Amino acid sequence: MTFVVKKINLDDLDNKTGEYTHEDTGITMTLKSFNNPQFQKAYNMLMSRERSDNEAIRERKLDDSFLDEIGDGEKTTDELLVKAIGKFLVADWLVNDENGDKLEVSADNFILLIANIEQPMPFVQWCLDSAAEVAITNAKSLSATKKKPPTATRGKKTTKASATSK
Repeated sequence: MTFVVKKINLDDLDNKTGEYTHEDTGITMTLKSFNNPQFQKAYNMLMSRERSDNEAIRERKLDDSFLDEIGDGEKTTDELLVKAIGKFLVADWLVNDENGDKLEVSADNFILLIANIEQPMPFVQWCLDSAAEVAITNAKSLSATKKKPPTATRGKKTTKASATSK
């Protein structure tokens, strides 16, 4: 049996979103797929940096001088990951500022948002899980568009040889 691939616009897969409401906070967000190319690039770079930092720490003597070398301006991997979520995964949200105006979606405003949430880490994980759900839903819809090959043989007839006894 031949596998038949239906033509689709692959760019459309990256543009799919899903709307989710966080149960504990009531925040409604429209999230992009976890497979968003910009997010994936940022995520991979951050994880690469994390692995590199871990290797450097293993090779290093940990004493007071180690703490003295940590700069004030350097952001942590976790902070940059949260910013990447706000910048690349959040498409829209129902969040207002203290004046009642809609808060613009941005990396910095996402940091501000989670700073106002009592339990920020479960919320961040929920965002990642919801974005992963968008990716899974996209994959399922893509799978549903695959067609089974037609049963017609286009004029060719296949026959089985049969043994006849006399």
